[in-house]
Amino acid sequence: MRSMNTKSAILALLGMVLAAPAAKSQVPVPRISSAPQPSAPQSGELERIWAIFREDKAQAESELRLAMAKNPEDRRLAANLGFLYALELLGLDSMRGESSAEVSAADRERVAGQARRELETQTNPAVLAGAGAAIPNIAMRATAGGPVDPELFRFATRLNQRARKLAPNDAEISGPMPMIPYFEEALRAAESRPQAGPRGVSPIMTAGAEKAKRAMEEDRKRWQAAARDIRRLMPRAFPNLPPAVTHDLDRRACLIPQTAYDQHPHNVVSGEFARRGQTDWAVLCSVNGASTILVFWRGETRDVAQIAPGEDLGSLQGMGEGRIGYSRMIGVADRKFILDHYHAYGGVTPPEIDHVGINDAFVEKASVVHYFHQGQWLRLTGAD
Repeated sequence: MRSMNTKSAILALLGMVLAAPAAKSQVPVPRISSAPQPSAPQSGELERIWAIFREDKAQAESELRLAMAKNPEDRRLAANLGFLYALELLGLDSMRGESSAEVSAADRERVAGQARRELETQTNPAVLAGAGAAIPNIAMRATAGGPVDPELFRFATRLNQRARKLAPNDAEISGPMPMIPYFEEALRAAESRPQAGPRGVSPIMTAGAEKAKRAMEEDRKRWQAAARDIRRLMPRAFPNLPPAVTHDLDRRACLIPQTAYDQHPHNVVSGEFARRGQTDWAVLCSVNGASTILVFWRGETRDVAQIAPGEDLGSLQGMGEGRIGYSRMIGVADRKFILDHYHAYGGVTPPEIDHVGINDAFVEKASVVHYFHQGQWLRLTGAD
């Protein structure tokens, strides 16, 4: 319900569409209509410029700017300028994510600062979109899928936002992966060229990876602390529970976890969970950081059903402003609730509904209904 892997997060970042203000232009802005396809001489020009880039980044940038001045409507050139800025920002020497060991960290940091300033004052949408597409993709190649400074992703997102504001009706820029055909073309060309000179790890990417590792570790500790800090109540906080059930919960060392959304005691419910006319009790029991729904048939402590165990850490979610809250809540799902959600979302076909189920919810996200039928617990569709 909550996790997302790193590569999918990058695609999501490339797809965001918020807007940000732009500053003065430093490169001619192309017409945002169908741009002509680059000619073969232009393709050869790009090959020459990228060969220069390995040895003299300033010269390569100057030559690419000159080519753009001669062909202001060629967005392929503009996209490649964006790729060039992305590499400079990352401290890399090729689209393959390579970095020469012969260039000092100080020089790379100086060039990276210049590239960031160029992009922050850029108003050519193709340049912005090119850099926005290249930064996360090349960074992931350079680290082989390892940690990358989150600020790089945020900066790439801001570039894409500005590009889309400048060219809102341009399919190549407003789509989920802007300038990607040009990026893939440049990448193929880079991979077809031999590796040049001794190679090392970009100090900028190394520093970014270390920063990302620290951020990930700090984030992990925050979530672990939030799991420890979940408000958990003693069974005696629920006076309506049958005394035998309260005693059994104490014997099991159960505490009842409370969500961050309701200050009233909850996660203890009663209903006809087995059959009509029989009152049963369901309790979310937390022991050693994991919770299980215990069902006490007829309020007795024999043959207690245990369903849906899960770590409490997995039921946390961000609540904005840096807050983390516990979000697992159980309730009663009646016939109408079950059938309405089945008809709305599909899923397992419910049997004849003649008693109630237990709605097991991740608050404000989704839920599943545990329904007891013919001696088994069915997982029926809940909220989506």
